[in-house]
Amino acid sequence: MRTKVAMFIAVAALTSALGSNAYALSITDSNVVGVIVDAVPFGDNERVLYVNHLLDMTAGAPPESYLGETLVKYRDLGSGEVSLADSTKGTGVSTISGYEYLFVKYDGPQGGAVVFYLNGASFAPPSSDGGIFLQALGGTSACAPNCGISGWTAYNYVPDGGSTAALLGSVLFGMEMLRRRVRRS
Repeated sequence: MRTKVAMFIAVAALTSALGSNAYALSITDSNVVGVIVDAVPFGDNERVLYVNHLLDMTAGAPPESYLGETLVKYRDLGSGEVSLADSTKGTGVSTISGYEYLFVKYDGPQGGAVVFYLNGASFAPPSSDGGIFLQALGGTSACAPNCGISGWTAYNYVPDGGSTAALLGSVLFGMEMLRRRVRRS
């Protein structure tokens, strides 16, 4: 009986540690990594390049020009790089879970893209850009009414080589040690 209770507690603790919280994002959310003003071109490869360059930038530094666009980084969130290998795309407002970063493209006269850090949580991207692109460049007016979502891509980061295997190994080792300890009692 004690073994079953101990295993239940261990599984419950592991499940709660790996679970994700759902929340609604906004343009002014603390999970905004940064923005790409215009974000044209908007192909798959360009999106990966934009996100990885933004992640490599220093938060709070002056805007940078990259691929002919202006990038502004607000916060250092997450780590690693992204790739197309573990990504999903869509249009409009959808709820998706289990990704680290979200690249949302907003079109219009002052449009661009916003990169959110999700940390695996459920999300639904904001339907309007809220004027963040003009704010990024020191402007004050909001985007025109046509600045809605034209597309989004959710990415998981590419971990450092071997870190995932080491983490999995340490978890399996810990579970085995727990099993042995419970068996002795």
